[in-house]
Amino acid sequence: MAQKKEQIINLEILKSGVVDFEIKSLQEFGLKKISGNQVAYDLDMNVKVDEEKKLIAVFSDLYAYHKEDLKKKKNRRDFYKLSSINEFQVPNFSKLLNEKGEFQPPDEFVRKIMNISIGGLRGMLAILLTSSDYEEIVLPLFDLSKLNQD
Repeated sequence: MAQKKEQIINLEILKSGVVDFEIKSLQEFGLKKISGNQVAYDLDMNVKVDEEKKLIAVFSDLYAYHKEDLKKKKNRRDFYKLSSINEFQVPNFSKLLNEKGEFQPPDEFVRKIMNISIGGLRGMLAILLTSSDYEEIVLPLFDLSKLNQD
């Protein structure tokens, strides 16, 4: 079996920041306290590409809600929602294009920018949730292989 040649793709983080943040108090849910095992998460990530500027932007929407809403098949009520952007410059952008010149990055590269973006979400949450009802709740690990790639 032929070995696949490893590519080095340079990456610079240009921007990482909050686009939107909404939070509700536990009182709005009739709760006084909550633990991490009572919280469920949805994470939506969308990638936008600007080939001319050699930019990739990852837009993330993270929703935290009560697991009881799933068990009772109720409409999801979010404890908080965080929307963020992470923007990357790729100087050697041509390595992300296939033979036809279409954007087709290696899976490992996509996982890397998604992990960086999730790490950014963790940092933003650490700051935004300070002194809130959710201060002790830790964002769990995400298995990127299980994310839908639409």
